[in-house]
Amino acid sequence: MTSPSSTDTAQLLQEAHEWLLVLDDPDVSDADRERFAMWRDSTPRHRDLYDQAVTFRAALSELSATDICTATQDGAADAVAQPSQAWLRWRPSLPIFGAAVAAALITGIFYPRLGNELDSGAARPTRTETAQTRVGETRDITLGDGSLVTLGPATSINVTYSDSARRVAVEGGAAFFDVVSNPDRPFSVTTEKLTVVVIGTTFDVRSGGGVARVAVAEGQVEVTYPVTIAGRPTAIKDQQTLTAGEMVTATKEAGLQPPAMTSIESVGAWRHGKLIYRGATIAEVLADANRYSARPIVVGAGSDALLEKKVRGVFFGDDVDQLLDTIAAVHQLDVDRSTADRITLSADPNAPRSP
Repeated sequence: MTSPSSTDTAQLLQEAHEWLLVLDDPDVSDADRERFAMWRDSTPRHRDLYDQAVTFRAALSELSATDICTATQDGAADAVAQPSQAWLRWRPSLPIFGAAVAAALITGIFYPRLGNELDSGAARPTRTETAQTRVGETRDITLGDGSLVTLGPATSINVTYSDSARRVAVEGGAAFFDVVSNPDRPFSVTTEKLTVVVIGTTFDVRSGGGVARVAVAEGQVEVTYPVTIAGRPTAIKDQQTLTAGEMVTATKEAGLQPPAMTSIESVGAWRHGKLIYRGATIAEVLADANRYSARPIVVGAGSDALLEKKVRGVFFGDDVDQLLDTIAAVHQLDVDRSTADRITLSADPNAPRSP
C-alpha cells in the first residue's frame, strides 16, 4: 500500500485546522458540528489528523518563532511570533500552514497518536479522554489529573489536557466536580455556551431545556456566558464570581442571571437521586426526567406554552411517574401513557379556562 504523501498530509491537516477554527466560534451551528463529525468519522486518518491538529495548536502556543524549522522562514515563523495573542485569529494560507506542518513533522512535533510524549524539552501534546452514561445511570469517574467527577444520567463529557489547562465539555445532563487544585493548569467546564473556571473546588453543572446552571459547594468559581442582545448571544462575555452556597442560571434568551443563594446540601443532590427545583421551567424538568425515563417524555401538539410554566419541589429520579403526576396536578395538565413508545404531556382539555 502506498503511504500518504506529505502534500496529502498537509492538505488534510489544513482541513483539520479549518475545522478547529469553525468549532472555536462561539456561534458555531449544529449543522456545522454535524458536518465536522461526518468529516472526522469518514476515515480513521481524518480522526488521527484532527487529533494531531489539536496537538499542533497546543504545542505551537508554547514555541517561539526560532523554534520553527527553517523550512518556514518564508512566513510561517513570523505568523507565530506571538501565538499566545494571535493564534485563534491566525488563518494561515495553505502554503504557510503546510510549511509549518512539514517543519513539525521533520522536527518531531507531531506523533502518530495523541498521548505520546514529545522529545525532551518540548511541550507535551494535548491529551483527551471521554466518558458517558446511559439513561438512568449515575457514575463516579476519576479523571487523568486526579479530579473526581460524578456524571448524571444520559450525560457525556470530553476532557482535554495540556501543559497549561484542563478543559471539560459537558453535553447535556449533569456533572458534579471535585477538582484537584493546580494554579498552573486552570480547570474549566463548558456547557450550553456557559464556561466555569476554577483552580480547585467542588461544584455542580447542569443543563437541559435551554437552561444552564452552576452551583458551588466549596471554594470559588468564575462563570462566563455571552451577553444576550435581542435574544441572541454576542461575542461579549458576562462574568459572575460564585462562592460556596451560590448558584447562577443562564439562558440564550435572558443571558447570565445574578447569583442566588442555595443550600450547600442541595448542590449535586441528584447524585443521590434527588431532583430539587426552585422555579425551574417545565422544559428543564422534562429534560431531566427524560434522562431517567425508559420512555421519551414529549409535549403534545399545541401545548408548547406549558414548557415555560415554573416548578418548585423535590422529586426522585427513580419515580418519574410521581414527578409527572405532581406537575400535572399543579398546572392542570394531562399525562397520556396510553402508547408504549412515549409519554405525552399536554394541556388538559377539561381544565377550567381563565377568564
